[in-house]
Amino acid sequence: MDRLEKILAEIRAEARAEAEQILADARGEAEKLLEDARTQAKVEVDKIKVDAEQNVIEVQRSFKSSAELQKRQQILTQKRVLLAETLDKAKEELYALPENEYFDVLTKIVFKNVQSGNGILFLNKKDRERMPESFIKQIQSELPADCNLTVSEETRPIDGGFILAYGTVEENCSFTTIFSARADEFSDLVCDVLFSLETQDA
Repeated sequence: MDRLEKILAEIRAEARAEAEQILADARGEAEKLLEDARTQAKVEVDKIKVDAEQNVIEVQRSFKSSAELQKRQQILTQKRVLLAETLDKAKEELYALPENEYFDVLTKIVFKNVQSGNGILFLNKKDRERMPESFIKQIQSELPADCNLTVSEETRPIDGGFILAYGTVEENCSFTTIFSARADEFSDLVCDVLFSLETQDA
């Protein structure tokens, strides 16, 4: 009986030892899994943090870019307004010139556009009525021998300047047409002035 008890005791001891080993192994595996989970969680957290910081930077950059774009658009809009106002002011000053200066301007435009042959100038009603006699005489005296110009009694509905006709071919030299044709050149000139003023203000 004592021998049986001894055998049973040994079996119990071995079972207990085996159970404790299994438990220890399970605890070790659990610790390893937990540590791996902590490590993976830290990696994920760090990645989320980096992504969040990058997103914040991108949002800030986007806001800044949007604000700068809006500012540039506002400046461009303002420059366009100033440009239009400047061109309108230039035309108004042109219309308001004293007669002698006004027709001196027309004379210069004539010489830039005159061609050989017989040409006819058409003015607007106001300019035709106030045209000094010296206007066409001065032009005729300085034209090349193969050029001849006369001023028509007929008027045209233009703002200022003239229509120059050679037969059926007409060239519109009204101020509106001249300003429109040279709009880019005027725009560049005015924008250069506006830019220089902006630089000085800065």
